[in-house]
Amino acid sequence: MSTTSTQPNCGPTACAVILNRSVDFVMDQFSQMFKKTDRWQGRSNWRQLLGFLKKNKVQTRAAPIGGSLVKWVEMNARATGVYLVRVGNHFLVIKERQVYDNLGSGVSVTDSWCKSKRVTHAVEIN
Repeated sequence: MSTTSTQPNCGPTACAVILNRSVDFVMDQFSQMFKKTDRWQGRSNWRQLLGFLKKNKVQTRAAPIGGSLVKWVEMNARATGVYLVRVGNHFLVIKERQVYDNLGSGVSVTDSWCKSKRVTHAVEIN
């Protein structure tokens, strides 16, 4: 499943990775749930993402925050874990210690463009 996009849809893309659904499917569902206009390109916030995951019966648990993404993964991410993470204004998924977002899938965290960005929000997907 390709998640690469030039749109500001990192939030819906992260949800698509977690749900193992297409980005288009999640964008449609997200648009309906949050009453977005036809011009909406995917911009979202943390609360919306958590609400969308909850509606789709995905359980989450708070995870530690702080430090660069590389350090955060090193200190907090289990080898088989899945996490929804926010760095700056960007949402991504850490899955088996790899980065999945709208800019690429399965990228090593040390090769990610956001490796030095500070983790401000994080939840573990149960």
